[in-house]
Amino acid sequence: MKSLHQRQTILTHAAAGATGSAAIQFARYLGAEIFTTVSTNEMKQWLTENSFFIAAIKILQVPFDQFALVPV
Repeated sequence: MKSLHQRQTILTHAAAGATGSAAIQFARYLGAEIFTTVSTNEMKQWLTENSFFIAAIKILQVPFDQFALVPV
């Protein structure tokens, strides 16, 4: 996120967690467009209803067991 600038786009995984929430706040401060992933509908609802004001269309609900582990 060091090189993130205004009007750039960021995708934050696990946005309802502590690290994801911090990433959202920082990206919003920088003026970036924010897209997120969450694992449950409750987390999606929490992001749209609380102080994050992220449009539901920008929140992708993906169960974490759907993410593939890729060896590095």
